[in-house]
Formats: sequence, structure tokens, C-alpha cells
Amino acid sequence: MAKLLNLDDLAPKTDLVIRFGGEEYPIEPMSVEAFIELNKKAQKLDAKAEKDKSPAEEVEMLVETIRASVPACPEKVLRSMKLVQLYAIMNFIREQAGEQAVANDAEEPAKEGEEKK
Repeated sequence: MAKLLNLDDLAPKTDLVIRFGGEEYPIEPMSVEAFIELNKKAQKLDAKAEKDKSPAEEVEMLVETIRASVPACPEKVLRSMKLVQLYAIMNFIREQAGEQAVANDAEEPAKEGEEKK
């Protein structure tokens, strides 16, 4: 009998939602492609930071990052928010991602002969 690794079972399920203007937008796990692209852009922005990084570029990056995690939320909606709201979304996403990683680690069974840390 063939062994099966069902990646659909490993796909993170989330019930995280942001609400703005009476509309709800689900937060989705970021794809590998989006993660790589956003990290490349962040590195370029960080390299530029010491010289002439503009606050506008930083906010553009924030909007892009949020859009990768909340694709149902139109960019126009994100751009209509206050900065404090954008940062609140980003912090919420980061906190929840950290909690999910801890939960996944706790659920992962220890390999035979190893203790769970």
C-alpha cells in the first residue's frame, strides 16, 4: 500500500478576520511565493533605510504585506485606513502567526526517543 502525505491536512486553517467599515475580511496564511517576494522587498527597503528611506515607501510595504495576508480586502480599503489601523492589522497578523506556530509545535508529536521541548 502506498504511503500518502496529505498536504491538505497540513494546510493551516484560520478563523481570523478583520472588520473595517462594517465589512469582514478573512486573514489567510501567506504563500511561500508572497513571503519570498515581500522579504526581498523588505531587504531592499532596509538597505536603503540608512540613506534615504521614505515613510511613504515603508507604508507601501506595509500595505503590500497586509494584502498578502488579507487578499479579500481591496487595496483601496487599506489605503483609506488610518496608519494606526494598518499597524494594528500587521501586529494582529504577527501575533496570531506566532501563536499558531507555538500551537503547531505543541501538537507535533515527539519523535521516538526524543523528548518534547
